[in-house]
Amino acid sequence: MILLLILITLILITLVYLLLTKKNKENFINNKIINLVLYSNNEQYNEMYKLTKKYYKSFEPNVKTIYYRFNDKITNEYELNDDILEIKGTESYIPGILDKTIKAFEYINKYYYYNYNYIIRSNISTIINFNLLQEKLNTNNIEYGGVLKWKLEWIDVQSGITDKSLFGTIYPSGTGIILSNKSVNLLLNNKDKINYNIIDDVAIGSFFHINFKDIKTGWFDNQFLFVPDFNGDKNKLIEFIKSKPNIIAYRNRNNNREIDVKQMDIIINYLETPT
Repeated sequence: MILLLILITLILITLVYLLLTKKNKENFINNKIINLVLYSNNEQYNEMYKLTKKYYKSFEPNVKTIYYRFNDKITNEYELNDDILEIKGTESYIPGILDKTIKAFEYINKYYYYNYNYIIRSNISTIINFNLLQEKLNTNNIEYGGVLKWKLEWIDVQSGITDKSLFGTIYPSGTGIILSNKSVNLLLNNKDKINYNIIDDVAIGSFFHINFKDIKTGWFDNQFLFVPDFNGDKNKLIEFIKSKPNIIAYRNRNNNREIDVKQMDIIINYLETPT
């Protein structure tokens, strides 16, 4: 009789463990992300769009990818064509990138408010492995952060950094800004506190640095990779990628955008069918 009770107890403990494990896995699988990709219209970027579009579809339905850009020829303020969000406006470095990013956030909140836990603001030449990012977000309940952390310590006139007033600001590189639903709302509900005279990633970083210092941050720098120029050499690039396992974000920006396109194609093919 005692042995039977022990056996039943062990079975019950095992069942509870399996149910909890299943629940945790379901929570992970159901983590909803909007991948908002900064994009503009030129030949190389259009090629990058075609490459990443196919790749990012493999992460659906838990990751929804929307590419966004300005278009001064559309009639409405917003027009969503397939996965490209056209926003009425003219492209510019400052304040254009920040302006269209905030407008894209507003669009997402209007139509997808209850359908995401996080927005990842990436860009067209960065490849993100969402399987690995999901794992990180599942175990790091952050509100704001990025795949690469910077600390502002330099003057950059082109980016609007003309003095030292913002030195010391910690901010995520625009290659992968991570914002929870809560953080997006903090940003949009306090738009008057956003500095539109500086580049987007620093502007968003300084917004939280100044106004919401206690927000829970998370950074995944050790899983970020700047992809060197291998002149499109497939073998050299794959060997390099193999030597850097568990990368979340592959940043492709060299002096030749045609080489970036070719190397992005190689990286995506490798990620889809690693050998």
